[in-house]
Amino acid sequence: MSGPSSRRIAAVALALLLLAAGCGSKSNVLKGNLVQDAGPCTPAEVAPSTSQAPSTPAKPATLPTKVVSKDLTVGKGCVAATGKYLKVNYLGQLAKTGAIFDSSWTRNEPLDVQLGGGQIIQGWEEGLAGMKVGGRRLLVIPAPLAYGKNGLPPKIGADEPLQFVVDLLGVYDTPKCKPPVKAPTNGAPVVTMPQRGATELQTKDITPGTGAAAKSGSYVQVRYVGVACSTGAQVDSTWAKGTDTTTITVGGGKPVPGWDQGLTGAKAGGRRQIDVPATLAYGAQGSATSNVGPNEPITYVIDIVSVSDTLSCKPANGVPAAKGKPTVQMPATGATKLVIKDLITGKGMAAKKGSTVDVRYVGIACSTGKQFDASWDKGTTTFPVTLGQGQVIPGWDQGLIGVKPGGRRQLDIPAALAYGPQGQGSIGPNEPLTFVIDVVSVK
Repeated sequence: MSGPSSRRIAAVALALLLLAAGCGSKSNVLKGNLVQDAGPCTPAEVAPSTSQAPSTPAKPATLPTKVVSKDLTVGKGCVAATGKYLKVNYLGQLAKTGAIFDSSWTRNEPLDVQLGGGQIIQGWEEGLAGMKVGGRRLLVIPAPLAYGKNGLPPKIGADEPLQFVVDLLGVYDTPKCKPPVKAPTNGAPVVTMPQRGATELQTKDITPGTGAAAKSGSYVQVRYVGVACSTGAQVDSTWAKGTDTTTITVGGGKPVPGWDQGLTGAKAGGRRQIDVPATLAYGAQGSATSNVGPNEPITYVIDIVSVSDTLSCKPANGVPAAKGKPTVQMPATGATKLVIKDLITGKGMAAKKGSTVDVRYVGIACSTGKQFDASWDKGTTTFPVTLGQGQVIPGWDQGLIGVKPGGRRQLDIPAALAYGPQGQGSIGPNEPLTFVIDVVSVK
């Protein structure tokens, strides 16, 4: 159990007295299943109007050394279990005097918390487990399992045992979504979050498109913004980055697998919202670089700029200069079959299957125009390749047949002969590539 000092929070509102200092932190590991194995339990929630404020309970006759719980009303709905998200009403008292220090009924504002996520005091973690929706439970919590020797001034003093009456209004598999914390910039759309995080993929066409419809393998040029459900934090945004558009391959699993399903059927010129469950986003591991915690549902709003079966290549840009390094002229569209062009014809023995070819090379990705590799940047060392041995991508094994020493060859390689649907490193899924290769020797 964490020490009381780690559970101290700012008393912005009395409802937050129950929340631990780590609430919302990416370090919290959310446990439990997002979807129940045996199907949904019922009822998962009851109307807040069914939860009437209790009469103020008498202070306990004796102060316990462990959590004491008593069901005043036994619920009949879903069970509060580790990893679940709970909606509760509660009344909090100082156990020694019976004085009330907080009440969600007074504010008419039920509280949403997660059980087992390190968001609440340990006495609640233990005392709420096993409750059923529609139930009311009395909890008496010793000080070490509440706020301990430090208390939570000014309402809760040092070493203060607490008493609560708690009504369980709902049990959910996903968190209540918060509105976006960041205002839209540079023309980005306002994201309307769902009430709770998605447990299955949901799509909504905010503006239906009229152009070509995306399908598996389509290259879709998009602008987008993504927001994490539980925090309202912005996950990613082309508008915030100042980039005009980015190109996504349907079926490539990027930026998250949910896009493959979510973009299918979207038409050019449209704007689509995709509510993505954690299992189709960053899963149980989350993504620190994207500001996404474990098991986090994400909502995206995506503008579909264009849909095409071929990928428009961007000009080579930002390529580091090096002595002898050639300039790469990108094709207008990504190759759908291997295209070979000798920029300089070499002399001497022509390479064949089994030949060892020493080369220098530079490689550019079609969709970005960015260099992903270049031997010139690594000094004067050449790169030896034995053709037909599977040492390199198939586009090289096929494309270097016939080269001669002193030659320079450009290969425009389709994704199927490069790194395919999985991509590699900075090379995205289904990415056509262009190489310019200088042949130093053929053996």
